Amino acid sequence: MPFPDTRMHHRLSTELLAVASVVTSLVFGLVAAKTALSTVITAERFGSLRVIVAVALFLLTAMIAERILFLLLHPLHRPLQTVRPHGGTGTTRDLPPTTEAALTEISEAVVKDAAFRAALDSCIIDHSKYLDTADRWRGYPAGDATLYLAPGTVLHCHRDGSSSFPSYTLYSSTSSTPVAINNISAIQAHLSRQAENTAQGAHDVPASQPPTGEEASTPVSSDTVAL
Repeated sequence: MPFPDTRMHHRLSTELLAVASVVTSLVFGLVAAKTALSTVITAERFGSLRVIVAVALFLLTAMIAERILFLLLHPLHRPLQTVRPHGGTGTTRDLPPTTEAALTEISEAVVKDAAFRAALDSCIIDHSKYLDTADRWRGYPAGDATLYLAPGTVLHCHRDGSSSFPSYTLYSSTSSTPVAINNISAIQAHLSRQAENTAQGAHDVPASQPPTGEEASTPVSSDTVAL
């Protein structure tokens, strides 16, 4: 399933509450100052100090209103700040009984993390979110991950450690040369050519195994669609 944006939604909700509180406070202050100017803060009583008194009343009323709204809305802020991110089970995890058991759990987590990161970072080459479903990716202990696209075609996400961003490479059973992918249009172009070849009599060969680390490190084709 696509990545939940729960944490971002909670942060946005908190900021919207804060903005709404400030705007409401300013409106209260403005109404109080305007009302006072027409009833209490008259030119006969305050003369040239009339505007200064009105501004002071505006600021004082706004601060009092903001404080009252903060106290009223505080119960809403607390659940937004303490809610668990979506996807957690809400239960505590049992401690592994042995180091080997811990290593097994960590190894499983590394594989899931690799798939998650590959899907998350896919926004580099795909803003449509077609590639951002973590369940479709298969992670590996080295941190790489592959995504099955079509019979005989997989997308490989590689991390070399020297860059903050991964590289995405297309591997196909119909070509011995991997293709560097800079955007999703490059994938479309490759699959279009593959479909044409199939229509002309060539058959797709399912990719039974993901590319190995050695294959991922081989030079890639310059047949890349530019961003």
